Amino acid sequence: YYRASTGGVPNNDAIIDDYAFLASAAADLFQATGDRDYLEWGLELINYADENFANPDGGYFQTPEGAEAPMGRQMELYDGVIPSGNSAMMQALIKVSALTSNTDMHDSVVKMAGAYTHLARQVGFGMAVFLDAVEKINGPFYEVVIAGNPANPANPAQQYDPATQSLMDRYRNLF
Repeated sequence: YYRASTGGVPNNDAIIDDYAFLASAAADLFQATGDRDYLEWGLELINYADENFANPDGGYFQTPEGAEAPMGRQMELYDGVIPSGNSAMMQALIKVSALTSNTDMHDSVVKMAGAYTHLARQVGFGMAVFLDAVEKINGPFYEVVIAGNPANPANPAQQYDPATQSLMDRYRNLF
C-alpha cells in the first residue's frame, strides 16, 4: 500500500497509521454490511503490520522493516488531532479481537499498554486514544445489540426492566 498518489501513480509507502486506520475501517465495514471479506481484509492488514512494523518491545514503528530511515526507525506514541498509529492500531486490534475472539491480538494490546502506560501517566491527554484502549482492555468491554422488531408480532423486541428499556429506546432512536 501507498500513502499517496499523484496523477494515478502511487508514491510514498504506507506507514503504520495507514494500516491501523484501514484495518479499523475494514472492521467497521464488516460490522455495517456483514460481508466477511472486509473482516478478512482487516486481518490481513493487521498481520502485515505485525510482520513488518512491530517493535519486539511492544508497539509499532512508523516505517516497515527495511525501509529507508536515515534517523532510524521511529515510534510515534503521542496522540494529536489525529491519533498516533500505535493508538489507532491498539483500537483496531481491540475491535478485530472482539469480532474474531483472537486472543493474540488482545495480548498484543496488553503488551503495548504495559510497555507505555508509564509514559501515558506523564502526558495524560497527549495519549488520550492510547488511554481509551487501555480502559477497554481493562474492561468491561460492552457491545450493544438491538434485536427484534416491536412492529412485527412474529419477531417482537425483547422486553427489559424499565431502566434498561429506557437505554435501549435511546439507542433505537439514534438509528
